[in-house]
Amino acid sequence: MALTHLLEFTVMFFSHLSSNTVSTEIIQPTAITAQKGHPVYLTIQKHANEMQQFDDLEWLKDGLHIVVSYNFRTVKIHSSYKERVDFNTENYSLTLKNIQETDSGLYTARASGESDIIIGKYSVTVVSSDTIQPTAITVQRGHLVHLTIQKPANEIPQFDDLEWLKDVQQSPLSV
Repeated sequence: MALTHLLEFTVMFFSHLSSNTVSTEIIQPTAITAQKGHPVYLTIQKHANEMQQFDDLEWLKDGLHIVVSYNFRTVKIHSSYKERVDFNTENYSLTLKNIQETDSGLYTARASGESDIIIGKYSVTVVSSDTIQPTAITVQRGHLVHLTIQKPANEIPQFDDLEWLKDVQQSPLSV
């Protein structure tokens, strides 16, 4: 009889575990470098047809701090993010407004239902407005590439010539 109860408990325990699984699909974080004081827009990285029904959605920072939680009725924004974030209930995107260096970190969107699934992941680095970080661009050989200046126009002094440098060597990429 004790063996029967143990067997029933074991079956119930493992069936509960299998119904609350965590997705094993890995999403690599998308790197974003943004200037202090600017907004950052984070979207989910799964298409609607790739997602199962979910009951709750959370945006987390560094896997610990819940920035926003949503359950189709209520949006809860953590007190330290009030007035600093916007959450879109239609596409589940998160906008970080007026970001500061302390906002740098790993942001993860997690949907929970029958299983937990990561639906977005971003590594956000915030730099001061006088520091420009390189941006990686992938281009196929023979195709054009468009390079843009990352400073706002009102922060760029007047100039007569403009040179683009590659690997800290002068390169006639564009004038």
